[in-house]
Amino acid sequence: MAEKPQPVRVLYCAVCSLPAEYCEFGPDFEKCKPWLIQNAPDLYPDLVKEANAKEADKVTEQLQSTGISSGGGDGAASSAPKQEEVKRLPGGKIKKKEKQEVVIEKVTRNKRKCITTVKGLELFGVKLSDASKKLGKKFATGASVVKGPTEKEQIDVQGDISYDIVDFIKAAWPDLVNIYQPYCYLGRAKIDTVRSITIACGIAQPRGTSSFVPPDDPISGKFRNDSEAINLASTDYGRIVRMNASAVFYPTSTNDIIRLVVLANNNSDSNTSGIAARGQGHSVRGQSMAYNGVVVNMTNLNLNQNQQRIIFSESVSKRGSDLEGNSYVDVGGEQIWIDVLNASLQRGLSPVSWTDYLYLSVGGTLSNAGISGQTFRFGPQVTNVYELDVITGKGDLVTCSADNAPELFYAVLGGLGQFGIITRARIALEPAPTRVKWVRMLYNDFAAFSRDQERLISMNGRVRMQKGGVDYLEGFVLMRQGPLDLSFYNQSDQPKITSLVTQSGIVYLIEVVKYYDQTTQTTVKKDLQNLAKGLSFVPGFWFEKDVKYVDFLNRVHSAELELRKQGLWDVPHPWLNLFIPKSRISDFDSGVFKGILLKQSVTTGLVIFYPMNRNKWDDKMSTVIPEEDVFYTLGLLHSTGFSDWKAYDNVNKQILEFCQNASIQIKQYLPHYETQADWINHYGPKWTNFLQNKSKFDPNKILSPGQRIF
Repeated sequence: MAEKPQPVRVLYCAVCSLPAEYCEFGPDFEKCKPWLIQNAPDLYPDLVKEANAKEADKVTEQLQSTGISSGGGDGAASSAPKQEEVKRLPGGKIKKKEKQEVVIEKVTRNKRKCITTVKGLELFGVKLSDASKKLGKKFATGASVVKGPTEKEQIDVQGDISYDIVDFIKAAWPDLVNIYQPYCYLGRAKIDTVRSITIACGIAQPRGTSSFVPPDDPISGKFRNDSEAINLASTDYGRIVRMNASAVFYPTSTNDIIRLVVLANNNSDSNTSGIAARGQGHSVRGQSMAYNGVVVNMTNLNLNQNQQRIIFSESVSKRGSDLEGNSYVDVGGEQIWIDVLNASLQRGLSPVSWTDYLYLSVGGTLSNAGISGQTFRFGPQVTNVYELDVITGKGDLVTCSADNAPELFYAVLGGLGQFGIITRARIALEPAPTRVKWVRMLYNDFAAFSRDQERLISMNGRVRMQKGGVDYLEGFVLMRQGPLDLSFYNQSDQPKITSLVTQSGIVYLIEVVKYYDQTTQTTVKKDLQNLAKGLSFVPGFWFEKDVKYVDFLNRVHSAELELRKQGLWDVPHPWLNLFIPKSRISDFDSGVFKGILLKQSVTTGLVIFYPMNRNKWDDKMSTVIPEEDVFYTLGLLHSTGFSDWKAYDNVNKQILEFCQNASIQIKQYLPHYETQADWINHYGPKWTNFLQNKSKFDPNKILSPGQRIF
């Protein structure tokens, strides 16, 4: 019997869409070359050699063109600043300065034998013979100092240790600061796909600074490369990835950002290897970072006292119910949603779509989607925007909307920062409620839990405080192994909730909210009672609160303050966020909630699971969602110690592997992938348009390098 053929993983070119090995036969081989050099060097070694040679020639030419001031003929000292002495080789050629980096390469010989080479340790005062002995002893293998192809000494270590060697170098020579290894936390699967790993080291410069040289331009005084600025921009809320930027840019106007982007495009020898706009840095996988690039501290725009960044239209300067559907507020991309809420409430108005946490920037959430329990009814935040001001990757400032420059408008919304930096958004407003009825119901049956959620999200129109329906719905999963957050409930109710979870092993929770004001306060309770009659929650497990509208929307901030007191806020967050088609949620429950999390007693933290209506989304936008009319969002929001986040990340990988093996067509929200092939698979039919928009609006691929798409 013939052996069953195994699937082959194919790398597709992001330029021509052909398999990478066929690019040379395609119509755009010249355009493909830069991508192939970066992503498929093993397939085209001649291209890599050619590119390296050109780069060396370019550097030599730049050095040779450097003028050296020798003073006047009368022996007087020159008034020009003294330049660094240039070393020349025999024949007058300028000796290139050693690049301060350590390079680790995995070399495969005869398709079987692996050797890991380490180059550059000597540049930082490490004696190679000593390092060779340490490596051989550590990995119980042969290690020797040899001369490489360029006659420079390097260490050859027998075997593939590229996965472990970075951590060993950090431990053995701790003075090698600012070590960076792309995807070092993703495991062996990623390491096996790369040819070399560069570790940029900063000990060749004074501690607390970077090697960034500001451009000769009026904006040069707005860069910082001190340790405080670099450290802030080199990590995020996830506390998993660290990427050191070259500098942090502190703009005081939109024009400053335009100038920065224009400089990055015009200067091929610029220090800028990428520009990342950072609002609150609430990404969890380094998406808001720019390794060796420039991070734009968007919050600095708030310091411009001469410019208002939250401006209401004239029609909303007075309160009035006739404004519904026509009101808006113009908001700077750096503004946070809590400030937008408070300013709107002063006028009796409010945006309609939110995120659970309000201390996020407007530009940040609109670059993803912006979802919460209101999404099923009002759509995500990206569908509640009338207009944007965007600085494209070419440095153009464009005002765009569904009617004006719609291609850019739809690309940027949910576009992960790939096409432009949002500097202003026109947000839809409606009359604000004053209070909410806040209800939680517990279930011990998944089918009833999902059926009731889907029933509730089918009952509403667009109008808030509409009779009968709810204005917000989210679901949660509670597990025996905990931890259980019972702060919502009266102390007298907490024991029976704990008992139900302990006995059942897993309990599901529906959280709904009904908004009201003076005009509806007499009917809101009856509306909720009518809702309860048709639901299948566990009898006696209906819990209700009555709170201010603003307190409900800002509910996560109270938990944040408590966690900060305990030192539990700035910790690793190996989160996993997914969109799951409705038709497969039962399989997901049995395979993930019960089969992985409950069976392995994973302490789950917060597990969010609730449905949305696809018709509330706009498919022209860049965000990718499942094809079914109803789909669920999963938020697996782990908070861990610095020593055990990898274990939780392995659980995430198990979940993704289960979905793949079970053919559950999930989509990641706040996506994070290891390879461009994964990104192509993520975007599916949208990838071609996504790629075209990148070429049109950011052709030099400057923006948002931390997403690792291009």
